[in-house]
Amino acid sequence: MKPVLRFLRRYAVPNLPQYALGLVMLFITNYAIVRIPTLIGNALTLLEGGGAAAVEGGRAIALELMLWAVAVVVARTLSRVLFFNPGRTVEFRVGVDLFRKLLSLQSPFFLRRKVGELVSIATNDTSSVRLLIGFAGLQVCNVAVAIPLHIHQMWVTDSMLTMWCLAPVSLGAVYMHRTIRMFFGLIRQSLELLALLSERILESYAGIGTSRAHVSEEAMVARFDQRNRAYLDLQLRVAKIRAFAMPALSFSGLVGASMILWVGGDRVIKGEMEIGELATFTALLISLVGLLTALAWVLAAISRGIV
Repeated sequence: MKPVLRFLRRYAVPNLPQYALGLVMLFITNYAIVRIPTLIGNALTLLEGGGAAAVEGGRAIALELMLWAVAVVVARTLSRVLFFNPGRTVEFRVGVDLFRKLLSLQSPFFLRRKVGELVSIATNDTSSVRLLIGFAGLQVCNVAVAIPLHIHQMWVTDSMLTMWCLAPVSLGAVYMHRTIRMFFGLIRQSLELLALLSERILESYAGIGTSRAHVSEEAMVARFDQRNRAYLDLQLRVAKIRAFAMPALSFSGLVGASMILWVGGDRVIKGEMEIGELATFTALLISLVGLLTALAWVLAAISRGIV
């Protein structure tokens, strides 16, 4: 992890003021996202009682809902600007530093490392770095703020129901963590194969005249197809793992939702819980599962960036 920390000190630390302000915007966004289901639940409970007071209270809640909706749009947009722009800046600085470094190296280095590999590093790898410092940084901070807020609001609403529905969701999250660890090795192989594929393409372009003179186009295509097939097979393996991992997390969320309906519905019938609280709880769980699903994609982006 030392190279990663060194990279963050050099390229991310200069953007700390923007990240700090972006973190504030993320807190506002997620507080609003948690507050909105709570308001909807309060409105349902209030309207259930009926009467003029309920209608007046519902109007006040509707006005507050609109204000929080506007806050979500503004704060979320600003948070993305404050995180994504530094990512673009870092990508530019990394590209410039890489090119400057390559110009300072002597010929023995270029005898060991092929041009196609260096081109792949300068394009694909710097793009992965941008995702690490921009998109992944945003999502990690977002999840770090959002999950505690969601769980806190769920616990305040009903602690027992929180434990019932979070048990299957936690199992799904553990499964996703194991899956992401598998991604790390596959992503490293993917970048290496992509570099070899780039090298084969450049060699083909450079030697096209010689190839035509010796009528060896078919052999050239066969060599390219061999590396292309290896890269495709690896990407299909990654896609297969992701195809099974994402539904597993969604399924755990559906199991949690069924727990809410089973346990929470019974408590509503017995009068131990308000119908508005049940609606709030369901909305919060759906939002929480969405966060965990997004986190799975983010961990893959982080793995790629670290590699």
